[in-house]
Amino acid sequence: MKFSIKHLLALMLLVAMFFAGWIAKTNYDHWQTTDELIVPPYVVGFDGVVLRTNDNLIAISLGAGDGIKAGDTATVFRGSKYIGRAQVTTAKTNMSVARMIDSQSKVEEGDSVSLGQ
Repeated sequence: MKFSIKHLLALMLLVAMFFAGWIAKTNYDHWQTTDELIVPPYVVGFDGVVLRTNDNLIAISLGAGDGIKAGDTATVFRGSKYIGRAQVTTAKTNMSVARMIDSQSKVEEGDSVSLGQ
């Protein structure tokens, strides 16, 4: 049987939908929900995480409810490795969007985000 990229993407979407439904059913009170995503509880050592990437735009798991506002600067790390800096363009209640303004390597989902550095 031959699989194309379309088949692979459809399978990945189904798996993601399954896990999103499963996580939503667990209904943990200590998890925050954003407009589209479920975000794990606060992790010590950094302020938030990169939820999604699209070219030089990133979605961050922190928003206006955490004191984020447009114009704030965030620093992105992967472990202890500096990835780059981003400037917040839009802040919703539980998430924000930022544009990378300086990067040494490609930002990935799950990278750590610190503010005010």
